[in-house]
Parts: sequence; C-alpha cells; structure tokens
Amino acid sequence: MMGRPQSMLYFLVPGVLFILLAGYFLTRTPASPSGSIFGPEQIISTENDGPKRLFAADIDGDGDIDVLSISLADNKIAWYENIDNGAFGPQNIISTQIDGGDGVSAADLDGDGDVDALSASSTDGKIAWYENTDGQGAFGPQKIINPLAPMAYFIVAADFDGDGDFDVLYDAWDMDAIAWQENLDGRGTFGPVKIITTLADGASSVFAADLDGDGDQDALSTAAIGNLIAWYENTDGLGNFSAPIPINNQAEFPYAVITADLDGDGDPDVLSASAFDDTFAWYENMDGQGTFSLPRIISDYADLAAAIYAADLDQDGDLDVVAASSGDDTVAWYENDGAGNFGPEQVIATNLYNTFSVLAADLDGDGDADVIAASIDDDKIVWYENLSLLKLYLPVISKAE
Repeated sequence: MMGRPQSMLYFLVPGVLFILLAGYFLTRTPASPSGSIFGPEQIISTENDGPKRLFAADIDGDGDIDVLSISLADNKIAWYENIDNGAFGPQNIISTQIDGGDGVSAADLDGDGDVDALSASSTDGKIAWYENTDGQGAFGPQKIINPLAPMAYFIVAADFDGDGDFDVLYDAWDMDAIAWQENLDGRGTFGPVKIITTLADGASSVFAADLDGDGDQDALSTAAIGNLIAWYENTDGLGNFSAPIPINNQAEFPYAVITADLDGDGDPDVLSASAFDDTFAWYENMDGQGTFSLPRIISDYADLAAAIYAADLDQDGDLDVVAASSGDDTVAWYENDGAGNFGPEQVIATNLYNTFSVLAADLDGDGDADVIAASIDDDKIVWYENLSLLKLYLPVISKAE
C-alpha cells in the first residue's frame, strides 16, 4: 500500500503536463504563437542618453553575465552588475572620453584573466580599450588603439595572427575601410593599423570567424552604401587578408553581420540585417570553405532591420534568431527547425524606440538564453526572461521523482 500513491503520481504526471501545456497554448497570443516564452520587459538601466550597442560578459568575475553598454548622446561607456539572477545594480561608468559612442565589446586584452572593455566612437574616430584593473569591474583610463578611424561603428576582438592573444578588428565608414591592429605583447600594446580593405563603401559592421575551416580567423563586413556583405580570407593565419569575397552585393543598406551554424553541419553560416529592404537573411556555408549560398530570407518585412543574433531560444538543440528592427520598434525571434528553415516572426516587444542592439545570454542562471536589447530614443536597456516550455514541466517531473 505504501507504493500505491507513488505509482498513482506517475500516472497523474502526464495528465498534469497535458493540462499545463494545454493552458499554455490556449493562452498564447494568436499573432505571436510562441512569443510568450518571453516574460515582460525588465529594466536594466535608463541612465544612458541614447544607448547604441550592448555586450554581455562576466565583468566582475563572479560567474554570472553582466551587461556592457555604449551610448551616443552622453558619450558614455558603462557596465551593469548582475547582482542576483538578473537583478541589476546601478550604472558603473567606465569612461566618458569619447564622442559618439557606437561600438562596444569585451575581451581579455592584457592576458591577466579578466575581461577588459573596448570601444569604437564615430564622431571622434577613436578605437580604444579600458583595463579591468582588479578583475571586478574597476576600469582604468582610456587607452587609445587608433585615434584616426573616422565614423567607426563596430569593434570586435579576435586572434588574427595566431599568437594566442586578442587583436582588434573595426570599421571606418568615412574611409570605406576595414582594419585590424595586432596586440603585440599580449598585454594590450597595439601595433600600427593594418588595412584589410578600403573598398567597403560605407563600412558599417564587422565580425570575425573561421569561415573556410583552415583554423584561423577570417573577417566579415557590411558596406551599407555599397549594398555589400563580404568576407576576407586570412590567407596565412598571420593576418594577411584577401580582397573582398562577396557574399551578397544586393542587400539594401546592410547594417549588421554575424556568424552561426544554422543548419547544424558544423561550419559557420552568415546572418545579416539590411535596413532599406527590411530583411533578415542567412547564407549557407555550403562547403565549409566559404562558398556561400544566395540569401535565404528569415523575414523581409522588418521595418529598418538593424540587429541580429543567434541562440537556442527554445532549447531544442539548434540556433534560433533574435532580431531588432528600428523602424517598427520591434524585437522578435524566429524559430529554426534545425535545418535553417525559420518560422514566422514571434514578437517579444514593440515598445523599444529605435533599437540597434539585441543579444541573448543567460542572465538569470537557469540554463536558457534570455534576450537583451537597447533603444536609443527612450534611453532603455532591458531584458526579457526566457520562460520556455522546459520550465513548465521540469518542476512537475522533479516532484514526481
């Protein structure tokens, strides 16, 4: 008799799950079938004037993900401590010694085991970094990498010369240039500018990945005026790059580019956001060596498509897409079937005014990817908790066991 209640519980669990799942599906918004896996807006900060871009990293070395920001109007680089599972502390200012904050990133530039900050500022044309002096988010003064990168919008860190430290890659719109600089000593002493190309007409974003599978980091860029998405082969693994290799030369004002393995074949594909054709698209790396397909449309009705990111949002083992469009103030996600076929737009938010940055990271430490966004015109940095189906049935299974 003592075993009967337990056996009955196992019979009841499927029924409980059915009721929970049925209630979930019946209460979702019809126009956004799965958008409700995300909770309501949670404010990280409203202390910036025109937050342009974000980066997620463990700034203070405590094992959770903090948020880094750069803003246009108040010339501020700042970070926000994740104090407790997505509850954020006050703004920590890193620097205000920039003019026109556009690009921000983080990496261990000085090899001391903590995360430093990088910035690209468009009005003063500065590429700079800031040392995390104590590993806990106390940053030192601005260190200039390049003072002459006019209209610099994006910056990323990657090891281009294969020496084990982080170099920097960035764009310069006014020079139509993509360039990188070598971290000479692994401690943040940077060498002279190395131009990859000056044919990126209206250089608007950059990214780094091994696109041809030869073990080194190649470069990617968008040229907004030239309607070009292209990549550049790191020909020798030492940072000598090829001429531009076009991926798409008909994207109308491409503004963002990243890589992710969307079809599960083990190589990096390319994703883009192009503003004037309202398109989020991806390009299959067909041979793993940088031969790319024609654009495969994720959405072509995202008004002024501005930002794109990839993460497994629904916990099914493949990479979905989360994206932002600044013209319709929308942050949305698109489900991947595992082969790169994407479902319809599933709206997360429509009240962020002029959004140019969207990311996904596990902010609350529960094992899934939450969404983070910034909006310029209402000065908000926000996040949305991932409330995916797994969270609904795990507590029931746990009690049953």
